[in-house]
Amino acid sequence: MSPFRLRPRTRRGDSWLSILCALAFGTLPLIAVTTASAQSSAPPGLAGGLAVQDAWIRWLPSGLPEGGYVTLVNHSAQTLVLIGASSAAYGEIALHRSLQINGMSHMSMVDKITIPGHSTLSFAAAGYHLMLMQPQQTLAPGAHVQITLKFAGGDSRTVEFELREPNGAAAAHGDMSGTHELNNMPGMSH
Repeated sequence: MSPFRLRPRTRRGDSWLSILCALAFGTLPLIAVTTASAQSSAPPGLAGGLAVQDAWIRWLPSGLPEGGYVTLVNHSAQTLVLIGASSAAYGEIALHRSLQINGMSHMSMVDKITIPGHSTLSFAAAGYHLMLMQPQQTLAPGAHVQITLKFAGGDSRTVEFELREPNGAAAAHGDMSGTHELNNMPGMSH
């Protein structure tokens, strides 16, 4: 039963109140239908506000930890907070950040990565990235894996990442080894 009750009109001055109540209660169903319609046509959660671009993984041989890079574009006014990632292709994925301190590169795990409203965050080797460890299958440049990005509030987005050569180049057709590129990567040699 509605908490609002219309009282019978007892005085002539109450007629404006009765008309106002009738108008208000008569338009409520129209407002409710319009609101429900607007909500159902809007994409739920992240779908309408997050664009994902250029998702790739720097492939390394012998099960070495690999770096995952992606560009996240937050089209909404709401701040998005990345709190983790998972994939059947890797036993562990951690959020990491690399920093230069006194000329030395330092990498550390972070609990979250914030993407403010109406902004773009591009992961990079010298910044935020995904640290992909314990590959669960043999992977090589040119392969694609699904990684689920997990956000605060329970939202998630599954993204296809392309494995690329150690120098970040897309795999050449016919050559899936990737090992010929190791000498071109700073700090890597046989």
